[in-house]
Amino acid sequence: MALIDCPECSKQISDQAAACPHCGHPIKSDDPEEPQPQQREGLFLQSMNIGCAVVIGFVIVLIFLFIFTR
Repeated sequence: MALIDCPECSKQISDQAAACPHCGHPIKSDDPEEPQPQQREGLFLQSMNIGCAVVIGFVIVLIFLFIFTR
């Protein structure tokens, strides 16, 4: 067990601590597969881009069908 500096308050804490006992900043996660908040936001934005592209493509197809079926 080693002492490390908390990235938030810079006080020394155990490297085995889940969170800093001084400020509560999370140090390590028990589930290494859990995406970080920034990664989850990126996935959300990426899925929003795909959804928008599908909707725009559908609208373009409808416009062409409307124009060329008259």
